[in-house]
This record gives sequence, structure tokens and C-alpha cells, in this order.
Amino acid sequence: MDSAVQTFLALSDQIERVREDFPYSFNLLDAVHETGHSRILCDLLNLHRHGHYPILESFLALCRAHNPNFPMQIDRPQIAPEVANIDILIEDTTYAIINENKANDAIDQPAQLGRYIQFVRNRRTLNKGGYTDAQIFVIYLPSGDWKDPSDESWLGEKEKFAPRYLKLSYEKDLLDWMKLGLLPAIPPTEEQLQMSLKIYIDHWEGRTKTCQKEKP
Repeated sequence: MDSAVQTFLALSDQIERVREDFPYSFNLLDAVHETGHSRILCDLLNLHRHGHYPILESFLALCRAHNPNFPMQIDRPQIAPEVANIDILIEDTTYAIINENKANDAIDQPAQLGRYIQFVRNRRTLNKGGYTDAQIFVIYLPSGDWKDPSDESWLGEKEKFAPRYLKLSYEKDLLDWMKLGLLPAIPPTEEQLQMSLKIYIDHWEGRTKTCQKEKP
């Protein structure tokens, strides 16, 4: 679990030093770019021991709760950030999941999702024959539920992938998942991971409260 914990602790150490002289609501993660959010989520999903990926398993269960077409089995997963500009690519022997992260509400690039789908179709790593359309899934991760991918981003693939598409917002879906699913399941012996996740939850709770105050 070293990678995920180190990602958080590098920032949490700075937070503790600043808090002594800055007694206000403050979280350094508020300045994290979308690539940083992708790396945090990627590191969490990669946590494993003895071939067991508890957080990936929990994440896939969350996906299936919203869309039962999503896969659940875990065989030989590979989870990596920034694969051909895909924010997070989850691959296993029988499926690939494209995760497009819009945590900071960046605009959709022309043909963005369409290009990612085409890349995964031709990718031959765990699945040597390449992934069929039925094995490719797309998750869109905006900050709030109001944002959807543009039609231009889909490059004509929207209708075909509708059964294997899912939107999970950070401010609702992922925040609830982290607070109610992940955090209570972390054993007491994993103090560093608990602290790291609490810092990240605090960041999103702060962002959610700010957004609610800004609504007319």
C-alpha cells in the first residue's frame, strides 16, 4: 500500500505543519489538478495483498449498483493512469474500463471518448485478441452531477456504448462511497491509509459545501 499512502502523506505532512500557524479551514488538496485526482484514485484502486484488490472490488460493486452491466470479476487487473491520455485505464482479461476524470470540470476535448474507445479496441495486453465493444466500459467522473460528456466527445459512439456507460460524480457518488463504504472497511491497523482517506474526504466535503453556498 506504499504508493497510495505516500501520495497522501506527502501532502498531509505539509498540512500539519501549516495548521500550527493557520487555524482556518484549509486543505492543500484543494489545489490538486485533475491529474492529481486521477493518481489518487488510481493508487487506491491498485491497493492489494496476496492477489486481493479490496478497493477495486468495492469500486466495481459501486459501478454495478448503478449499472448492472458492469463487470465484477477480478482476475489479473492492471490499473494505470495516463495511458494514451486516458485518465485511468482499468484492464483485466475480459474487460477494459475507460475512466475520464473531470474532477475540476475541464471541458471535453473533441472526439475524446471516441479516440479512447478506438485505442482500447486495438489494445492487446491482457487480452491478446483485443477488446470487443461488449468488453469496453466507460466511466465519466465529473465533480457534480450536472456535467455530462458532449456529443462531440463521443465521436458517434454514444448510442452504442450507452449500456456500458456510467457517470459517477465526486461530490455525491464517490464521496458517499469513500465515507460510507471505504473508510469504515479500513482495518484499525491501517492508520496511515485511514488518515489519508480522511484528508481526501475532507477535501471533497469542503468543495461540496462551497458549491452549495454558490448556488442561487
